[in-house]
Amino acid sequence: MSKKLTLNILQNVISPNYLITLLPFLIFCCQQNENQKNTKVFTQKDSSIIQKPINMEDDDHIPDDINMATCYVVIADTGKNYYLLRNKMLKLNKEIGITIDTMGRYYDEEFQGIILPKDDEDELYAGTYYPRRYPSIHLSLEYLNIYQQNTDETTIALVTAISDDKREADSILSVIKNIEPKAYRVKTNIYLGCFH
Repeated sequence: MSKKLTLNILQNVISPNYLITLLPFLIFCCQQNENQKNTKVFTQKDSSIIQKPINMEDDDHIPDDINMATCYVVIADTGKNYYLLRNKMLKLNKEIGITIDTMGRYYDEEFQGIILPKDDEDELYAGTYYPRRYPSIHLSLEYLNIYQQNTDETTIALVTAISDDKREADSILSVIKNIEPKAYRVKTNIYLGCFH
């Protein structure tokens, strides 16, 4: 079985029914947070406050906060050079067929970082970094400290998948390692509630 076919099969694991099942939960979370009066806007510099990632190897850990989820993040490579990692992302896209989802973000030379467009429809986060948080199999460039604590806030990660299933993440990792031998998986807690 080819690498491309294997990953296309894995991409179909997250079905539309799964997303429909999550919809009421996400709506509830957004309504809960909109009712709170003291809302803080987060920027890249205080993004470590957004969620507190932890590297756990005990599979029994359950996050204390209902808005937190234990996830497995598959990382193909890390570094400080956005353009080098972008080229690796394009290579993985061609060789394996995993789609790229930048969420409209790009590297802004003036800001010296990854940001949403300054004219993004989400005025709250326009011109700032907004992390990828939900389980999906897509290529993107993210700040590593969102998923792995004790890392420099300027280190960029080439993320290939975020999964709530360890076996799925390990399966994707085994395919990625054939092309990027330094690839690894991080177990972390990710905040899934609304940021608004």
